[in-house]
This record gives sequence, structure tokens and C-alpha cells, in this order.
Amino acid sequence: MIEINLLPQELRPKKKTYLSQNLWLVWISVLGIILGLHVLFSLLIITGNLQYNILNKRWLSNQDKFKKVEEWKAQQEALLKEQQQALKFLQQRTIIYPKLISLSKFLPKGMWFNHLVIKLNTLSLEGSVISLKEEHMSIVRLFLENLKKDKNLVEIQLGPLKRRKISNYEVLDFILEAKLK
Repeated sequence: MIEINLLPQELRPKKKTYLSQNLWLVWISVLGIILGLHVLFSLLIITGNLQYNILNKRWLSNQDKFKKVEEWKAQQEALLKEQQQALKFLQQRTIIYPKLISLSKFLPKGMWFNHLVIKLNTLSLEGSVISLKEEHMSIVRLFLENLKKDKNLVEIQLGPLKRRKISNYEVLDFILEAKLK
């Protein structure tokens, strides 16, 4: 059938396109998608909050264990430091007994040691000499000469000498310092 429309263009009924016919369908679908996205994002936020709360409770329940682990780590680090310090001391130690043997080997009759201190490879010795024949200085000199020949002590220095009397005997007190080799 042929339809002839003699009306001008402005008065003619407009043809409806597919989009304009189904415009309400498009609006409903867009609103449905937006509503669905809102529901989806709300569910994601709710599940994220639930997971956060669960993990937070686990974290708080394990906090005591974490503290114990941290304490254990601190103890291990302290032990490691002590071990390293002990190894350092062992590497830096000076063997003392040969030096003491040298001192006792060259010790003449009438001489004794009152005080012996060893610090940082330095030997400090306080001693006394008694002699019935008044040979105090020769005894000290002989002792020093013998020590200078020995290879265990270096840079031997004689400190101040003091004379004192004990009963009828004269005693010579001396101080000796030397570096340990």
C-alpha cells in the first residue's frame, strides 16, 4: 500500500527510530547497571572490611608471639655480639706465662715483687730488694740487665727508687715498667 502525505514537512508525523522507540529501555538498563555496580561495590567493601577485621584480630592475637620472637632476636643479637667480642679478645690476647717465667727466672736472691699489673701490653711491677751487704743497686741493675737480654719484654724503664728501714735492715723499693712483646 502506498501512502501519500500532502502535509508540509513540519506537520507530518515524525518517524520513530529504534533508539527513540526504546529510549525508556535504555534508561532502565543504564540505571540497572549503575544500581548493580553500586551493589557490587558495596559487597566488595563489606567483604574487605570483614577480611580486615579478621586479619586485625589474628594480628592482635599473635602480638604476644611477635613480642616473644622480638625478645628472642634481641637475645640472639646480644649473644652474637658477646661471641664476636670474645673472639676479638682471643685474637688480641697476649700470652702472659712466658713473660712471668722470664721474671721469675731472672729474680735474684733478696728481691721480691709486691705488686704486678698488666694492662694493654704494659707491665707495671713494684718490688723490693733487701741485701745484708748493702748491694741493693747492683741487685736491681743485674735484674734489669737480665730482663733487657730477654726477648719477652721491651722498653724496660726503671721508675723511682725509695730506701726505707725495716727493723735494722735497709730495703730498696723500686717500680719497673716494660712493654710486652
